[in-house]
Amino acid sequence: MRKVYLLKNSGFGINRQYPKEISTASSALYKSEEAVDARSNRRNVQIRYPARLFIDGRCVKDVPDWFETC
Repeated sequence: MRKVYLLKNSGFGINRQYPKEISTASSALYKSEEAVDARSNRRNVQIRYPARLFIDGRCVKDVPDWFETC
């Protein structure tokens, strides 16, 4: 992933493939009430690996306990 910048403006891209549990958890976090409110207020919202919701640089939610990631 160190040379991804070489693909800029080339028409190609890289999409990371995550396990189903992590993809589902990330999707649930992105659709959560906190994330929707933050996006509507134009705040910085990020979903970081494995599935953590960050709003303005602070971790608001982590991977739900009901997901087995190991």
